[in-house]
Amino acid sequence: MYLRKSYTVWMFTSLLFIQMTASMSQLGITPILPFIQQELHLSVVQMGYLAAAVQLGIAMCSIPFGLLVDYFGVKWMLFLGGLSVGMASFSLYWLEGYVFILIAFLLIGICYANFHPSISKGILILFPPQIRGTGMGIRQTVVSVSAFIGAVWLPFMAVNYHWKTGYLIIGCFLMLISFTALFFRDVEHEGRKMKDSVNSSLTRSQFVYVLRNETIQAICFTTPFLFIAQFTTAAYLVVDVNERFEIPLIQAGYLLAFLQFGSIVGRIFFGMLGDLFFMHRRELLLACISIATGLIMLAFALNPSNGFTTLSIFAFLIGMTGSGWVGIINVIVIESVEAKYVGVASGITATLGYLSPTIGTPLFGYLHDFFGGFSLPWMILAGSMFFPAVVLYRLQRKKEQDVERTSVSG
Repeated sequence: MYLRKSYTVWMFTSLLFIQMTASMSQLGITPILPFIQQELHLSVVQMGYLAAAVQLGIAMCSIPFGLLVDYFGVKWMLFLGGLSVGMASFSLYWLEGYVFILIAFLLIGICYANFHPSISKGILILFPPQIRGTGMGIRQTVVSVSAFIGAVWLPFMAVNYHWKTGYLIIGCFLMLISFTALFFRDVEHEGRKMKDSVNSSLTRSQFVYVLRNETIQAICFTTPFLFIAQFTTAAYLVVDVNERFEIPLIQAGYLLAFLQFGSIVGRIFFGMLGDLFFMHRRELLLACISIATGLIMLAFALNPSNGFTTLSIFAFLIGMTGSGWVGIINVIVIESVEAKYVGVASGITATLGYLSPTIGTPLFGYLHDFFGGFSLPWMILAGSMFFPAVVLYRLQRKKEQDVERTSVSG
């Protein structure tokens, strides 16, 4: 029993370190974008393509890698995923030119798509049902902590050494710790059983069942807006502050750390708020978060103050509302369909989510070039957040009316 517990703790710690390092490679593009822009003399639109490349790679390969994890098992997919993301990050040190760097970040996204299904299944195997939720929650917090560390450490490396040096270290460390995945013990025959389950669930009729679900339809409409807001703020906040208020890049980069810290606080706070006060009204909570995100972005667009304290508060609040919804939307999806359809529903909404920034982030950069500044693009993005809020509120009202009709007829 003691050996079993020791193995679980040690292996879970290994998974967390792999997740943290890989997430730093995936999310590290945003804090170093201004330094890449200066070095390569990029336009704001080209910066948007760089930021979107990683998300495009994830969107392209999320479902295929899920099937591969079910077929080959956690151990080998996690090991190969760590090596591939590590080598792609490592290779950036020697690459020159915008196109090659863009391709490298696309490859990082493609290879990173492996980590969500492999680590999720690893937690599924390691923990009994009673504490799997806690394990998933810790894993999600580690992603936010990784983004926070990257927002502080990568600009420091860029200023004192070179932005590529940070990715060189991340790549080397990730390749090294990926060997710990070889100690993972896959459940015997689990891959074949899960493969059969996946194949049986991916039928046309079941896809139609999921897509006809009104909650899933609302989330499919809502998710792109939320993902675009999340990744656009991370990609352009530093550039905007540097351009609009002439704050040095290293100081502006610290605002990204406040944004990521707000993300950590928001995911914990809104998760607890949903469980305590919005147990059966999570759509209403998500609508309120969407409205709050829009209002804070609008206030930031109109903000005339260049005080670092004021900007730090804005960054924290944008991170808290713009990223704090992740846990809420996952719970809504899980609770909206039968258990056997959860994987399909999550895959559809996640793919739409990661695909949307590949359009929204470059579009935001184009709007900057078109209007000659960031203020109007922020206002447009702020206004767009009211569309998902309306859809979610209407969904919540319909659910309440259905419950009232059921109680009356009963």
